[in-house]
Amino acid sequence: MFEEEFEKLYESEKEEFKRVCNYLLSKTFVLRDVYDKQQKRMITSPEFLFMEKYYDIFENYLSYSGWNLTKDPINGIYKVENIYGYNKAKFDSFTTYILLALMLTYEEQAPITTMGNSVITTPYDIATKMQILGLIQKRPSKESFRISFRRLEQFNLILRLNTSQDLDAWKIMIMPTINHIVTYDKMKELCEYIPTILKEKYEKKSEDQEMLEMEGALS
Repeated sequence: MFEEEFEKLYESEKEEFKRVCNYLLSKTFVLRDVYDKQQKRMITSPEFLFMEKYYDIFENYLSYSGWNLTKDPINGIYKVENIYGYNKAKFDSFTTYILLALMLTYEEQAPITTMGNSVITTPYDIATKMQILGLIQKRPSKESFRISFRRLEQFNLILRLNTSQDLDAWKIMIMPTINHIVTYDKMKELCEYIPTILKEKYEKKSEDQEMLEMEGALS
């Protein structure tokens, strides 16, 4: 079925199919509405339009290869998920905390329809949210934020609207794909659970420090 339909495409379309398919597999998500930094406005993603046109071919190919292709028609999102779980991304703890703060921010603010149902925030606001949630005790370094934001941007979860070297000047667009990571209930559960783990970690660290000081005094 796939081969028959694929062979009907022009050579240029076959190449575009390969490109878009690799883009989807590397990003996990393809969005309809994307921000063009040069034009400084929202545009319709050419990758999304191509997938719309040849959806059946994409679905057949991906299904044959062990991938499930789903669509969120309201927000304009294509998502691919491996049936064996091989495309699950692993984030470090700090990036996970940022992700939770981003998800809560998206839930609490009204999405901007003219911006593709996205929400605009700043690194300062996210750091403040993390402190309120008890995810961090002090503000991390700017470099830590840069690394984590780049990581999340790789999966089309956020977009940095400017490329300033000054992190404080950044504007972060939270994409609607953020809702496809975990359910809202699961997110709330994590936010309630993580501070308990952190508290135990900090208490253990304090106890260890006290023991070291006591040993030093006795020696």
